[in-house]
Amino acid sequence: MRIKIIPVLLFLNTLLYATMGYYNIHFFVDFFSVLTIPIIAWFYLSESTGKKLCYPYIISLCFLFVGDLFISLTDNMTFSLFFLGAGLTGYANTVLSKINFLKTSIIIKISIPFLLVYLVPSLYFASYFNEMLFPITMHNFGLGIFVFTILLKLLHEKKIRPNMYLVLSGTFMFLVAIFDAYVLFISHNDFIHSYISIPSFSIAHYCMSKFILKVYAKPK
Repeated sequence: MRIKIIPVLLFLNTLLYATMGYYNIHFFVDFFSVLTIPIIAWFYLSESTGKKLCYPYIISLCFLFVGDLFISLTDNMTFSLFFLGAGLTGYANTVLSKINFLKTSIIIKISIPFLLVYLVPSLYFASYFNEMLFPITMHNFGLGIFVFTILLKLLHEKKIRPNMYLVLSGTFMFLVAIFDAYVLFISHNDFIHSYISIPSFSIAHYCMSKFILKVYAKPK
């Protein structure tokens, strides 16, 4: 069986990024951290050869890449979280574009439990945000919209298996936010950030690319 090189490169980049982060080798952390999204984009484009491209998804990747650049090159969390939030909002828009018709009853059914699940951790960590409140709110808005559209799609189609990559993407994305908030505001833990958050970030975006390829990549 032929081994696809790009997923292997993503795995190696994630491993090196995590290891350099754990041992606080900052130069290599900055280098490997900005490679994740370009590798994901490379994977998507290579797998889309001869197929129609999903341009909203590509634009979302561009926003995510700019967000990574800001945090790696300038340590500007405000702009970084803004662009990361914009990228996740783009993800949500891409998912929503494949939902043909939504009943108001479905939106109401899912809104209340979603808000409870989403607001509980947000309110728990809110007291730690301080001057980071605005940029974190921008990022969390994008994440919340993304997860919400995933739930809408599942409830609308009543099928999990065709959307498994999407479910995995949303789950790992949510876990990244929770673990990063814990590490940043409650208890700094290099192991959690390096070997849980970083791999979860890569898995989340890889699964999203697989979902886009499965659902959106049609022959030209």
